[in-house]
Amino acid sequence: MNFNEKLINLRKSKGLSQEELGNELKVSRQTISKWESCQSYPDFQRLVLLSDYFGLTLDELVRDIDVQEVREKNLNNEKLSSIYSDMNEAKNFIRVCLVIGVVILIFFAMIVTYGIFFVKQNVNSCISIKAVSFRIDCFFRTQKGVIDLCKRFGIKDTVLEPATSTTLRRDSRKNRIAN
Repeated sequence: MNFNEKLINLRKSKGLSQEELGNELKVSRQTISKWESCQSYPDFQRLVLLSDYFGLTLDELVRDIDVQEVREKNLNNEKLSSIYSDMNEAKNFIRVCLVIGVVILIFFAMIVTYGIFFVKQNVNSCISIKAVSFRIDCFFRTQKGVIDLCKRFGIKDTVLEPATSTTLRRDSRKNRIAN
């Protein structure tokens, strides 16, 4: 007779339901059902409680149990718990990676937003500053050109107007006439 059959016979001989036996051993009805259907076996502490409750020795209670089958079921339970713990670790790792990825995406989104709204304005102001700088540079180059022309042709104490093509032509005619 197997353990599960012994347990069923002992429980029924005392006129107990699975729930009543579970209450006596401080386990659930489902646990008693699993023991009776060979889905699992009680741990050592529960075996001692069962043997005391039914007034049997441990040897009488567990005799004819296929020890190899019990070991395989326990090994399967250990494998399952190992798989569950590995899955939980993988889930936690994925959550951490997801959080890091979201933080990186937010960082790049902030950089792009900064570039769109703030750098564009700075580029426009730089362009206008460059345009003004170019105009000023052209003005001074033209003035320098007029001064160089004046020195070349020996004109002194001339009030320089902003250089235009008309001014330059007029100055060069005066210099030709003077020479």
